[in-house]
Amino acid sequence: SWLVRKLLQAGYTVRATVRDPANVEKNKPLLELPGAKERLSIWKADLSDQGSFDDAIAGCTGVFHVATPMDFDSQE
Repeated sequence: SWLVRKLLQAGYTVRATVRDPANVEKNKPLLELPGAKERLSIWKADLSDQGSFDDAIAGCTGVFHVATPMDFDSQE
């Protein structure tokens, strides 16, 4: 959310990807950022689902990748 905040403050239109855009409670910190109503859209994407970012990044001038794959089933 720090990067999204900085981009919105600079006047950019931002497309953020999350696992579940319908989870309003989890996405609330992003949705409440100044400028979010005007310049933020939330897209569904998952690092483990090849091609799931295609629509979200189509037509974008730049992309910031700040996620890392997580194995929630790992015993380590």
